[in-house]
Amino acid sequence: WISDLPPLEAGETHPEDVNHRAARLSPINLERISSTPEGGGRMDWPEQLELECHKTHVGHTDVYGRMLKDRPAAALTTRCISLSNGRYGHPTQNRAISVREAARIQTFPPDFRFFGSLNSMARQVGNAVPVELARVCGLLMIDHFNRCGKTRAAQDGQILGQCRNGRHAWAASETPPSLENGSGSGSASGQVGFRRIRAVPEETELAPTWR
Repeated sequence: WISDLPPLEAGETHPEDVNHRAARLSPINLERISSTPEGGGRMDWPEQLELECHKTHVGHTDVYGRMLKDRPAAALTTRCISLSNGRYGHPTQNRAISVREAARIQTFPPDFRFFGSLNSMARQVGNAVPVELARVCGLLMIDHFNRCGKTRAAQDGQILGQCRNGRHAWAASETPPSLENGSGSGSASGQVGFRRIRAVPEETELAPTWR
């Protein structure tokens, strides 16, 4: 996903792609990333590079880590271009991944443009649902609708909702009873294809939320 992108130094922006931009690193963090092998992390550093807070802490082993070239990346967060916030070190270059590299991992098109500050662009990438994941989910929903939704919608007079106590039922041609805001599952409502669903609470004291 990122191997074809031009190399960068920490703090550099590629002149032909403003999103191929890497965060700056302090001199000691440059030493730390230089001492980190591919797939490695802070446990590989010499003692003089260790942070005081890590000397007695065994968790958070992904921070300051390098990615592996032949393995899936760690989940990207809004701090995905920060070396100290996860396994976001470039597999071979001495820096964290760039905004463009993070976007590639999230399967954005290679020419997609992000705007704003470096941290703002990282938030946009990290908060995104991976593009290919969204596409596949959308295709599955379309397929489900084509296989199931049309058949259900075509059934005239189909019962679309049924309260547990049998006092309320309505068909497709009728107006369903209103659902007031309430607590718990009694306030939930939605649509799946063309079937209207209503959640009815088991507890009798919550029944007024939907009557």
